[in-house]
Amino acid sequence: DEETAEAIDIGNDKASPMAVTSRSNISSLLGGEKSFISLINKAHKLSMKIVIDSLSRISSSRAHRKYRDILLRYLDTQGKMQICYGSDGKSVRYEDSAILNYRKKESWDLLISEILTLIGKYKIDGVHLDNCQAWPQIMEMDTAELYRIDIDGKPAYTPLEILNGEVVMPNVECGYWDTDNYETYANPLLIKLTRNVWNLYPSFIFIGECWLNEKFSQRHVSLTKSGIIPRLYTLPIILCEVLGKKIQRDGRIDSAPPTDITLIKDWYNENYKDLPEGALLMQSSSGQVWPYPALLFGRGNWSAVGLLFSLPDIPMTFMDEIDGEAYRVQITNVYESKENKQNDNQRFRQRSKSLLKLIESQEQEKREREQEGNRKPLSRSSSIVNFQDYIPQYNLNESIASIINLSGVAVNQTREIDNKQMNLVRSLGPDQGFDLTKIHYHYDHYRKLRNKHQCLRKGKIIYLKAMNNNGQTHPGVLAFARQTEEETGIFAINFRDQESNFLLDLKPLIGEESNPDTICFIQNWECDDKGNYFFLRELTQGRMTRKIGPFQSVCFSFSVSNFSQDIYRKTMETSNSIMINELENRNDSSVDSFQSSIKLKEILNKKLPLEEFSKWISFICDILSRSKISFNDYIKKLDFVVRDEKSSNDFFSYCYRLANTKNMMLSPQNLKIAQEAE
Repeated sequence: DEETAEAIDIGNDKASPMAVTSRSNISSLLGGEKSFISLINKAHKLSMKIVIDSLSRISSSRAHRKYRDILLRYLDTQGKMQICYGSDGKSVRYEDSAILNYRKKESWDLLISEILTLIGKYKIDGVHLDNCQAWPQIMEMDTAELYRIDIDGKPAYTPLEILNGEVVMPNVECGYWDTDNYETYANPLLIKLTRNVWNLYPSFIFIGECWLNEKFSQRHVSLTKSGIIPRLYTLPIILCEVLGKKIQRDGRIDSAPPTDITLIKDWYNENYKDLPEGALLMQSSSGQVWPYPALLFGRGNWSAVGLLFSLPDIPMTFMDEIDGEAYRVQITNVYESKENKQNDNQRFRQRSKSLLKLIESQEQEKREREQEGNRKPLSRSSSIVNFQDYIPQYNLNESIASIINLSGVAVNQTREIDNKQMNLVRSLGPDQGFDLTKIHYHYDHYRKLRNKHQCLRKGKIIYLKAMNNNGQTHPGVLAFARQTEEETGIFAINFRDQESNFLLDLKPLIGEESNPDTICFIQNWECDDKGNYFFLRELTQGRMTRKIGPFQSVCFSFSVSNFSQDIYRKTMETSNSIMINELENRNDSSVDSFQSSIKLKEILNKKLPLEEFSKWISFICDILSRSKISFNDYIKKLDFVVRDEKSSNDFFSYCYRLANTKNMMLSPQNLKIAQEAE
């Protein structure tokens, strides 16, 4: 109680953490005020920030008296006044929480006052607004009731009560979110909230949970315009589709054909296309009713981690996820309000949208089985985790209860969870590099990369084309760069269960008309690499071929170097080493795109002096002398399409001139080559 500061432990282990009796007090069930202050102090000493949940609703049971006059009410089918139970968002049972009347200014002011109390008293650093994409929830007024005339001929409600919408039609949304203006104007409640808080605490953080669907695809844009960092859940949905799965919001996972990685590009572009400049987004690795990524993605979790930490969005992981845990016990469930059919009294009854959807799905499957004469229970074979086996049957005339278990499977015993975890670990193949007990090293590596390199936190994203051996875009390898003025990081992530070879097209980074002799410095971020120099045209003409393992990632820095003779010498050494290696180990290798061969062709095409030709012949011979490759073998790998109208082949023309010259001192090797060519 705010006045007496008394905390009473009711000893109810089933109490919902999302049904609070007072939004400005700390729950005694979770340790109370003393423990919370201790947590805050320890976190701040470690330079950590504390962000707590903030709700637009309150407990429907024994809520504090300050909410009594701002509760939202409706008439049930018997005409009895009831409070509006439930809401979009998290809860253990649908009736645990009650909606407040946000037509009233008092509801806005109280919300702001409570958050300011928490900041001032406990020094919290931010709030996480539950189901923020629905704030403020305003329901359509029950005009039939509000304009009712009493038996004495006078209005049953005052003008102020009508204005405040004291009686509503439950789950019939109106107000800000029911207009076209929300795509243009900021959210008035959130603007009032953020301005009042930032006037006193300028660095306070507002994070808003934001579920998107086809109808509400731009609500995160409105939140950013209102000062909120949207926390999205769309990445796991997209990744499931790329990996050959389909996840529903209620947690069901169905198998599906894997989609092309262009889906990730389209998703990202759609998310960012209308965002204001400087906007931040937060991306969750999973959702409240979804299993952890280890169970969602399987082996694909390794590539999912690489993507989560390399995108511009702020990454957000779940407790125990980084330790490879796949299952979790039930905490809360997510509900959505749903407009239902009218009964004879033209009243709406509250139902869970996801519950109705699941029941409809079950009835459809039942009809299909009856038509096939098969009345067997639902099969588990059609999905990775079949949650329908754990959906209880409901009497819709009773209160709406929990519809899905958070853990991904209905698990009541710790031992059963441990057994399932061990089975999953074995099935992924630890001996092949997919060891869930060691995946925390993978998370830690990418966290450190993001912390070390500014381009991963603030750099713009530039998509690159990863091409297969046929020159076509690779359907399973996503490639992109993160770039600031100071540095550029390049990522390639394999979303397929087989090794892939690919060639990166770097033209989006360097432009079409860059200097072909430009030298680039590349450093591998996956290991302790000192880096190497490469000629830019070698990279753009085929020398940037990479090999990447199943569900693995490669990342490296890319920068253009200032020219110096020392750097040029080092770059030529690297180029020649790679060329010799390919000539010795690949029968199908070509030397055309290496710097030494390109320079030789330029001499022939530009008709440069014979001395230049002799110098490069000597240079190439010197390179080849360190290997088992003869000059004739080298020439066979070189495609001399360097003809003009007067000469059938410039190379042999130059050799003829060398063999017959009397004014040039030739090395015996050059003379021999020239004479053989003649």
